[in-house]
Amino acid sequence: MKVLVTGGAGNIGLTLVKTLQEEGIETCIFDLSQQIELNQERIGTNVECFSGSILDEKSIRKAIKNCTHVVHLAAALGVANTEANKLKCLEINIKGTENVLNACVVERAEKIVFASSSETYGEPLKTPISESDITQGKTVYAVTKLAGEELVKAYSEKYPFLDHTILRFFNVFGPDQVGQFVISKFIQNAKENKHIVINGDGNQERAYCYVDDAVKGIIMAMKSDKANSEVINIGNPENLISIDNLARMICQILDIDDSLIKKDIHYENTDRDSSREIFKRYPDISKAKEMLGYEATVSLKDALKEVIENSNNIKIWPNTEHGE
Repeated sequence: MKVLVTGGAGNIGLTLVKTLQEEGIETCIFDLSQQIELNQERIGTNVECFSGSILDEKSIRKAIKNCTHVVHLAAALGVANTEANKLKCLEINIKGTENVLNACVVERAEKIVFASSSETYGEPLKTPISESDITQGKTVYAVTKLAGEELVKAYSEKYPFLDHTILRFFNVFGPDQVGQFVISKFIQNAKENKHIVINGDGNQERAYCYVDDAVKGIIMAMKSDKANSEVINIGNPENLISIDNLARMICQILDIDDSLIKKDIHYENTDRDSSREIFKRYPDISKAKEMLGYEATVSLKDALKEVIENSNNIKIWPNTEHGE
């Protein structure tokens, strides 16, 4: 087995590559040159890295050569980024995925694991959400992830040698997540004694999944024949929390006054207005448990402590593609 991780120098990718190496699995990274350079210390010198964009067909084909498995994490991410750059999001997440799939076919890869998102469900009709529930994404990012899923299915159908698994991740976070995301932003602002701004009333609920648990699910799916041609939720329903209580938990861990928390009830300083808000979303992971033996084990508080200890690494990224 030889694994290529697109977006391998991103939040999930760095932990995935490290874990695969610890298991003795040959692994290489494909990511933007500046992302690789920024994380070179974390990557180390014994991992083969290929620089480029998934929009460059030649670059991605060169990286996939001789790889048996591909974990496709590279994408345009974030509400602010993708809504402000709709065309770029569509191009990277759809055309880029098509380029990765074409390279898989030409180089005869055996399996691709595609990183999709809980955003594809939109505002769920019921919770917890199972894989059979309706998808009704509210954002351009969600639309591109659904298109990516269909591309993966179509390629696998046309080229039977290429197996696939689609993983829908629920709010994955970790020490390597960029600063535009909610947990990284809250931590950074709290440490700098700035306002922790909550959009809306703060009653929105999410189930946050620590990156180690997400990576566990990826590796299980990659190795499992049972997971072939399946869509599987990966997340931690035990970590369900309101945004308001999340901010308060961060303040408590940092031992600072929660008076820093401010609410932007009217969504005046954000691109995400109330019509595109998701008010409660958490996963049913029974399929992952039955099919893979998957269990998310890292509690939210322990995970937040880990991220806070490493929060000096938080980076702000420009509007471009990077790992999920």
